[in-house]
Amino acid sequence: MNKKKVPIYGSKRTINTLRKNNKYCFTNMQGYTAILKSKVIQNNFKIKKNKNYLPIKCFEVNHGMIKSTAYVFKGIGYISDCHHIPKKFYRHLQNLKYLIIDCLKMTKHPSHFNYEEAINMSRVLRPKKTILTNLHTDLDYYKLKKILPKNIYSAFDGLKFNF
Repeated sequence: MNKKKVPIYGSKRTINTLRKNNKYCFTNMQGYTAILKSKVIQNNFKIKKNKNYLPIKCFEVNHGMIKSTAYVFKGIGYISDCHHIPKKFYRHLQNLKYLIIDCLKMTKHPSHFNYEEAINMSRVLRPKKTILTNLHTDLDYYKLKKILPKNIYSAFDGLKFNF
């Protein structure tokens, strides 16, 4: 609408894969106008809007046989698609306002935290509030609401919170 390219952020590996598989999104070609502008992120980066900056810390976590990226900003940790967080990164995740963490299923999964693992991570990291995300169909919102500890919530489409 405003004729500006949408910035997308990702690791070098992620950006290269996106550019390879979706070249038309990044380069004008065959009648398509490029709509994305890629920005490679590393350990720390900032997103600028007008004169304001949002500093973001990021690091790799394990997602099965590949790596995924975890983000920490303004007292919020966001870790989706993860089954293991290396202990050396715990210091970035302790005592957050919000921890948004992967919780795919009740049962074990090779590339995602299950319910028990996500709850245990919340206990170890001690955020004020934890939000479980990436929930599969066996994790019913209303059933979870009855069994979750007091400071842990299920994510849902359209969830908003103030920070």
